[in-house]
This record gives sequence, structure tokens and C-alpha cells, in this order.
Amino acid sequence: MARKSLVGVVADELLDRIIAGEFPPGTSVPGELELSARHEVSRMTVREAMKTLEAQHILSVERGRGTFVNPLSRWASLEAVLRAASEGKTTRQPPCS
Repeated sequence: MARKSLVGVVADELLDRIIAGEFPPGTSVPGELELSARHEVSRMTVREAMKTLEAQHILSVERGRGTFVNPLSRWASLEAVLRAASEGKTTRQPPCS
């Protein structure tokens, strides 16, 4: 099995924290500086990890406001949804408008 890139590791760890409930839907995630310090990686690595989660509709970036966690019902990554389900995070959430 191939070794995961730093971007993949950071994205997975952030997803784990989201699934664990540290960042519930609608809340903002820490900024690039805080995440880069926590993971001991560059801001570019954190930015790419967040773009990965944004592409999967797990995160939404609102320019000038921050980066927010989407409800599970909006997630487009089957792997992420299955990970959340295996952790018991499949509670019904209201539909998005």
C-alpha cells in the first residue's frame, strides 16, 4: 500500500476531528496557521487538505468569514459518510436550503 501524502494525512485527521464531534455541522474549523502548527506542516499543505475536504462537500469556504463544516447530508464522499456511519454519526439532520 502506498504511503499517504502529508495533505492526505492532514485531511484525514481533520475529518476524524469532524466525525468525533469536535467541529459539529455549521461550526468553523481552525485557520491555516493553527492547523499548520498543530500538524507541523506548511500552510500550503493545510490549504490543500482543506481544498480536498471542500471538494468532497465536507467543508464550505466563505470568503471573509471562514471555513465551516457542512451537514453530513451534503457530504459527497462515500468514504467519509461510511466513516461517519461507523462512528455512529448518522443522526438525521435538517435538509439544506
